[in-house]
Amino acid sequence: MSLLTINNELLLQNFGSNLTKGQEQLHQLGVPRLCDPDHSEAAVTIQRAQKIWHCGHGSKWGRLDGKDEKKKMEKHYEDGLEKNTCFIHHGHEDHCGCGYNTTKQMKNFKKHGKEGDVIFTHCVKKGGLTHYGFFTGKIIDEDNQTSIRSHICVCEWIPLPVVMKGVGRNCTLYEVTPKDKKGNDTKNFQHYNSIFGS
Repeated sequence: MSLLTINNELLLQNFGSNLTKGQEQLHQLGVPRLCDPDHSEAAVTIQRAQKIWHCGHGSKWGRLDGKDEKKKMEKHYEDGLEKNTCFIHHGHEDHCGCGYNTTKQMKNFKKHGKEGDVIFTHCVKKGGLTHYGFFTGKIIDEDNQTSIRSHICVCEWIPLPVVMKGVGRNCTLYEVTPKDKKGNDTKNFQHYNSIFGS
């Protein structure tokens, strides 16, 4: 399925017969307008395919203060819905730490995330994935010298018809692909892929 077809299906699903608003949102992200005669489908498909990202608002599994942390993250989630952002708290780039921590996750997103990518917001207290939006390319960082609170901006949050389960990784921000690194099917990938109508 081409990027043009995907964009067309998303616009129809989310903006109905009024495609102008949706076309303008995507155009602001650098995607050619669907009715633009100067851009053929072949030209559009040359662009990098949209990536799908998961941004979770919960707490690390096994935390002693897990209940309190989930309440805090629910507040960040709700603020993000109002401000068209999702939230990740991480260290500075020189912070290494153990495992695939939030500093490494944010570094990966900054390196590979592009305007127009799809981001799903997830909240443990709400039961799973609730909304998706298109990344604007803008990230607002609040640096308190010991850590950074990053707010990743989307054009707007589009509610899913029902709350859906995510991949189930103990991770805040990551790309969602049909297969994991071992080549196995990604758990619940169909929930992320459902917005594309396939």
